[in-house]
Amino acid sequence: MVDLPVIERREPLPPELLRYGAFEYSVERKHCVDAMGPDSEGSLEYHYDYTTFRFLSEGASLSGRQYKDSPSEAHFLSISNGENPRLIEVEDFQLPLLRAAIAYFEERGVTELTFLDRENMQSGYSPVPFVGSACRDGA
Repeated sequence: MVDLPVIERREPLPPELLRYGAFEYSVERKHCVDAMGPDSEGSLEYHYDYTTFRFLSEGASLSGRQYKDSPSEAHFLSISNGENPRLIEVEDFQLPLLRAAIAYFEERGVTELTFLDRENMQSGYSPVPFVGSACRDGA
């Protein structure tokens, strides 16, 4: 018998309506578990327990993820201006939505922020610029 992956997506939490300086945005969060197993010896082949985030404002959206076992880390995955999602470019970090999302994670104790970066051929992720800087004050 072949084990099939178990993907559990719980109901999303109600959106949070927030401010970053004068900029208004919302955050949608959803807890997910993606696992395979247990095998014949009772071990899980893999088990990912994470929360997905969607930051939204004025038709734009930004997606991210944070793993439960790495609470000091979060990863940005894609951005969209209402059309097809795309990978984030370094210049996108000047956008108010991205700056607000950085501040959102920093306020919650995240110290390692990365983004899915087409230029990074090693890990696929690069550090987010500006972490720990003026992003916190809504500037």
